[in-house]
Amino acid sequence: MTSNTGRLLAVTFAIGAMSCVGAPAAVADPICYMQSRSPQMNVCISDHGNVVQFESPLGIQQIGGSEEGYILCDQTAGVVYHDTGTLEDGFGPATIVEPKGPNTFPFAVIRTTTDGHFTMTQHFALLQSGTRERELKVLTDIVNNTSTSHGLAITRYVNADINGSPANDIYDRTREALIAWEDSSEVGDGANGLVLMSEESVPDKLPNVPAVEEYPGTRTACNASSLPTPTHGTNLVGTLTHERTVAPFGTRYGGTDTLHTVVVYRRF
Repeated sequence: MTSNTGRLLAVTFAIGAMSCVGAPAAVADPICYMQSRSPQMNVCISDHGNVVQFESPLGIQQIGGSEEGYILCDQTAGVVYHDTGTLEDGFGPATIVEPKGPNTFPFAVIRTTTDGHFTMTQHFALLQSGTRERELKVLTDIVNNTSTSHGLAITRYVNADINGSPANDIYDRTREALIAWEDSSEVGDGANGLVLMSEESVPDKLPNVPAVEEYPGTRTACNASSLPTPTHGTNLVGTLTHERTVAPFGTRYGGTDTLHTVVVYRRF
């Protein structure tokens, strides 16, 4: 592990230690690297940092085809690195870090791009207290290993199939959130919804307005164009993008040498 990665993990795990309250132990699963069950939610995450399953209520899958993940765009050089679950290119092998022991949350997935230019750390934490038992938090830190500043964008991609099917799904978006749900007038009392939301609070770090597209959507670029929303009754996907100019790691203070984002998945 590089010294840059070590410094980054010290920060992300300190944040995770404050955010992860009473998370249950997870168990290994052949489909995914990390799995955790609670009365409200079953989350399954791959060793590449994809949210392979998000079951809530238990037994009802809200993500279709294990298609969830991330797209990193170097807007300065015009290079894209991506892993959206079933399609990937440009990232090297993953390193898993589990500070509380094997198969426990919180844990981190570290990947460096194959050209060595950027290192991305995804830090996953379950929030299991009070009304937040249906929430998965993902902190992502991207450091610039080159000697010059780069304009970077990081997109979270999700194929949300509410109640296990794209039928009757409605997608909408706010300034900082992507929302998918079903109307009880169509599906009865089993209506559910899933939100992907940024938790950034600093104005210049807010995400771009989320995008909604027809499946499979834009999986090899950031900042996709969106359909008009709300959109109803088709097979849809959504993306949420943060972007910032990132200096070479260690050359500046105040966070300008790291692209840091915090997003949550929450069932409602």
